[in-house]
Amino acid sequence: MVSKQLLREYALRSRNRLSRSYIKSKSSIVSSKLPPILKNKRYILSYNPYNSEIMPSLNIGRSKILFPKVIGKNTMIACLPVRGVMVKGYKKIKEPKFNMCRKINKNRIDAVIVPGLLFSPKGYRIGYGKGFYDRFMHKMHFLKVGITYDFLITDKIKNDTFDVPVDIVITNKKTIFCKLRR
Repeated sequence: MVSKQLLREYALRSRNRLSRSYIKSKSSIVSSKLPPILKNKRYILSYNPYNSEIMPSLNIGRSKILFPKVIGKNTMIACLPVRGVMVKGYKKIKEPKFNMCRKINKNRIDAVIVPGLLFSPKGYRIGYGKGFYDRFMHKMHFLKVGITYDFLITDKIKNDTFDVPVDIVITNKKTIFCKLRR
């Protein structure tokens, strides 16, 4: 089995070669598949893209779109930005400004859109290696939806005991219902 670090490096190299137009095109396709899956979800935690990640664009009825905010070295919270105020935070990723956001308890969240470098058909993922999402999703029962490019699906991911799999992975070519494969 290939190490997570080697897989991470491969994914980063591959993704960083993508053109802006490719990223935009595939992001649009993936985003168009989200509304039916997230229908009737009141609180949805999404994310602002980092580098060449899929750019989720959500317009889902009356849903409240939350964004992660990194607190300290290893904690992530879910925030509803007040008046849409976002600032550069951890790794210069846009996140809600601390005094211009409302923290939402994890128990109120209905779904999380999870970024990743690679996903397996069983829903396991390789991210940047800091564990923010795994810690945030641990023992939670909200819907977990991974989004990525089709070429970044692999069965080579070895999951660790602390890894939290997603329930569904959406790519520009397919939707994978991961729970059925575990």
